[in-house]
Amino acid sequence: MFGPGSLGRAAAISLVLAGIAAVLIIEFGPNQSIGFMRIKVINDTAQTVKVQPCWDIDCLQRNGLAATIVPPHRTPIVASKWPDDVWNQVAIGVVKPKTVLAGPPAHCVIGLFPPHTAVGVVRVSEQTLVRCPQLGEGGGGGTG
Repeated sequence: MFGPGSLGRAAAISLVLAGIAAVLIIEFGPNQSIGFMRIKVINDTAQTVKVQPCWDIDCLQRNGLAATIVPPHRTPIVASKWPDDVWNQVAIGVVKPKTVLAGPPAHCVIGLFPPHTAVGVVRVSEQTLVRCPQLGEGGGGGTG
């Protein structure tokens, strides 16, 4: 019934079929592509504020991220996008509307968001009572 080479042939065929199945699962399996997370800022205070998204946790790197004036009890999505394939720790500076930022903002809201979060939400009332964390020259990075 089984010839001398049939076991080897069966093993080779099984190995090829398993390889094809693996390729198909990787190619057509769950979507692991990188998307982008947006940040929605809820101004749950009675004051108008300016919010400044930051690339780093100590809020010194702000290139390309526009500040947004947020009236009381409004909820804009700020002009920023973070890759959503990893955990993101995002700092949003919170200052008075006419403040010109030369250094770190006076207050920050820090949000930690898991991978594949489409819209991260932070509340102005959760701002820290001290300056954004100061981590020195190396910065803290935007992802963890």
